[in-house]
Amino acid sequence: MAITYAEVQEKIKNNHWFSNQEKKELSDFGAFFLRNIIDALSSGIRQSDPNGADLLQELNNDQYAQTIMEVLDVKDENSYNNQKEKLEKINEMLHEKSLDSGKTVYEILMDQMKFNSIEERKQKFDKPLAKLNDMLDLKINLTDLEKDYNKKHNIVDPEAVDRPLDDSINLGAPENLMAPPIFNEVFDAPPIVEVINNNQNNNINNNDAVPNQISGAQKRAYASYFYLQEYETGLNGMVNDLKNIKALLKRDGQVNKDANFGGNATEGSSTYRKMTEALQGAIDALSDRSKTPEAVRKSLTTLYKTSLNYYNSRSGIIWKPKKGTTGGARLEIADKLTNMLPPMIDMHDTLRTGVSYSKDGQGRVLGNVPFQDAKNEVNNLANAHNFEQNGELIKSEIPIKRNSLDYDVLKNRSMVQFNYRKGIKKFSKTFVKKYDNTRKPDYYLTIKRNMSIKDKAKYITLKKYMDKVYHPAASFQVVGNALNDFNAEAVKTEYETLA
Repeated sequence: MAITYAEVQEKIKNNHWFSNQEKKELSDFGAFFLRNIIDALSSGIRQSDPNGADLLQELNNDQYAQTIMEVLDVKDENSYNNQKEKLEKINEMLHEKSLDSGKTVYEILMDQMKFNSIEERKQKFDKPLAKLNDMLDLKINLTDLEKDYNKKHNIVDPEAVDRPLDDSINLGAPENLMAPPIFNEVFDAPPIVEVINNNQNNNINNNDAVPNQISGAQKRAYASYFYLQEYETGLNGMVNDLKNIKALLKRDGQVNKDANFGGNATEGSSTYRKMTEALQGAIDALSDRSKTPEAVRKSLTTLYKTSLNYYNSRSGIIWKPKKGTTGGARLEIADKLTNMLPPMIDMHDTLRTGVSYSKDGQGRVLGNVPFQDAKNEVNNLANAHNFEQNGELIKSEIPIKRNSLDYDVLKNRSMVQFNYRKGIKKFSKTFVKKYDNTRKPDYYLTIKRNMSIKDKAKYITLKKYMDKVYHPAASFQVVGNALNDFNAEAVKTEYETLA
């Protein structure tokens, strides 16, 4: 809602109202606005775009242009309130779309105004209207209209470039994880999978001592058991992070705290509502441990895309909403989401690889099944192998030389891993989007068509570097050291030598 008459008087009293020069510029703008509406109506638009002409006529009848000129010299409270009521509808009116041509009122006016350059458009249209918007807090935001118009007419505005989707990770459906080689097994050895249940296994009993030689199945089972704890810690932490974002949006980004997020009441633009729906969907998916990892991941990528869409629709240099307003809070939170979600999606992928050392009774790799199913299976394995008694000895035989990580460390490790991934991306976008640390080297020899010997050498080398950082056992220190020590020239030399 625009500022009140009392607030206007306070601005005038403190010399914060429009200067005489600004009044002249806005008066000229109002006259320019009116002239172009009239010119458009007399240009034959009625025949080519009847509904568009009706919208322009409505704009003219409501005397928006005259109101812009009149509000500069506030006469009394009633006059101001009438002017404010009209001006608050400018944003909505410019977004109205003709049912005949499909053009917005903004686009119809831009076609009529025929600016010679972006700079002319900013000087004659954007900046005066933005000045009025900022002074009265009219909540006008034409970023989406400007970007659509620029794209349609091949206009390049360096100040209105969309933030692109982060292509460091695959944002489509995840590939099914494989049961990875267990630590000191050779890469080309078949995965050792031993599904244990009380009916089939006579060799392991809860009261048995640990056999002299620890089997691959025991190692796999313990690895899944250990990493399951971090998987659950990660899921809980991600839910809490998104719940905090939701609480912040409801507190600072909405007038009606009960609107959106699946409730009956709504508030804000359609792009904003889609972001809130996606946020609630991600919270629900992460909280529901019967959801498949694919469904959880999809909810996170949907939230990322809707947040990015909202951010790009509101982040113009001229029309960016002011800090301290609901619009400003929404934009700041969308900005935060677009930065935090790619590493969060990456963390979700990484955490579920840890339980992929084991399979369930149906032969499904546990990293591909719902978390609750994986947890039930891992608990069965823990009982069958008597981890309560034998766990530490089994752990000593596998390279997990650390304790379970808490969420803050997991999140920080993920941020470093993601930055490392961006460094690797400079060598190959295809590789980082396809990378899966549960895959054997031969997988990387066929992930794109017509691979040269150099391509194959490059991908095998990149896999070696990524595996060190993305191995579930990697500590925060190991990952951090790898990022600090990363040398792009050395990597290039290594794969060229291998080729």
